[in-house]
Amino acid sequence: MWTQRDQLQAFQFLRRRIVSALQFGDANHPVAPGRRVLAATASGAGAVLLVCGGLLVLAVLRPGSTADWREPGRILIEKESGASFVLGADGLVHPVLNHASARLLIGGARTTTIAAGSLAGAPRGRPLGIPDAPASLAAPKALVQGPWVVCDGPGRAGSTVTTLVIGRPAPQRLPRGRGVIVAAGGSRHLLADGRRMRLRGNAVGALGWDAVRPRTVSTAWLDTVPQGPELALLTVPGSGGAGPELAGRGTRVGQVLLAEGVDGESRYYLATRAALLPIGQTEAALIVGNPANRAAYPDGVARPSTVSAADITASGLVGRRAEEPPYPARLPEVDDAGGAAAVLCAGGASAGPVPLWTARALPLPPGGRALPVPAAAREEGVADQVYVPPGTGLLLIERQRPGGPVQLVTDQGLRYPLKDSKDARALGYGDIPAVRVDAALLRLLPAGPELSAEAARQEAK
Repeated sequence: MWTQRDQLQAFQFLRRRIVSALQFGDANHPVAPGRRVLAATASGAGAVLLVCGGLLVLAVLRPGSTADWREPGRILIEKESGASFVLGADGLVHPVLNHASARLLIGGARTTTIAAGSLAGAPRGRPLGIPDAPASLAAPKALVQGPWVVCDGPGRAGSTVTTLVIGRPAPQRLPRGRGVIVAAGGSRHLLADGRRMRLRGNAVGALGWDAVRPRTVSTAWLDTVPQGPELALLTVPGSGGAGPELAGRGTRVGQVLLAEGVDGESRYYLATRAALLPIGQTEAALIVGNPANRAAYPDGVARPSTVSAADITASGLVGRRAEEPPYPARLPEVDDAGGAAAVLCAGGASAGPVPLWTARALPLPPGGRALPVPAAAREEGVADQVYVPPGTGLLLIERQRPGGPVQLVTDQGLRYPLKDSKDARALGYGDIPAVRVDAALLRLLPAGPELSAEAARQEAK
């Protein structure tokens, strides 16, 4: 009896003979009738995949086509030369001076690479763009926020070389209680505690630094250090008059008293008509060193009068000052700025006192090199050389003018004012906040031309 399997095989055999008879005219043809169909289908599918793969590779190697360059809003990069073009509103292909100008013209960064032959027949217009605008722009994610370091070192024939380094941290700072005396623009200054304090008149001698040879620095460098109080001789009103009695002994107005505390620290007091006011060591030196206060000392020798700390405490005469004096509480110990070959540096990332230190070399990374400022951009207050990490940049705005223009700084060490936020978006920096810096730091960067779409549309001369 026939099984279901036997019946299925018999049906398939009969169908194959019928198809062979219709297709080949021979019911017993040796080649199965469906094999050629399968082979043809597989061959066709393989050919289609091969063609699609080739087109994909071609699209990767040659992005864009000869047709899409005629779409407005594209930067055309000539494959052979790298030259930039844009299709203007007048229908002409205009050469563009630089990449920044091209982006400002189209308002973005859409780029098409095209062969020179594809542009050969296109009508040309006059070159457009901003002379000396950036040839390349850092990616938005590559922008840095700081910090900054400004160093002053010896140059040729007694001159100084000012270097601005961006994106490098301050490696060290002067220990607290130490300082450096510098000379700039005909005046001397004490650098200590992150501030600069101008030394006026005979204050240098009163503070005991008349034998210290000041280090010459540029005014541009000095302006980056926050201004502190001026150090000048202090005159006490009514000096020499009767002061309060201390332990049965009279004092005079303007007299400086010195008491050694139990902790070994020296404490200074200034005698007034009715009280003893605590003062710091620096303020005491500026009072004692002033000849106008000599009447406060009975023997005519101006020096702090030593008294007992216990007598000061028991007297109840210690008063309070309306406000703390701005002078350093302790007289800084000054040094020679690390030697004649050392560089003097100031650095930071925000307002307020900045780290100060001396070093043997600029704080550059291995292989790093600061770029000299172009001769055409050199002017008073500008650094001699600038270092910005390659491939980076930053956006700055003057702290004293929060409504002023944002400045784009490139890795060439130049700053470019941006006219408005629309221009910043065209360059890819619309959502990036600018870093606030003091005007003195901003002036160190040589200025380039203003970047704006309006300026980019001008014909190059």
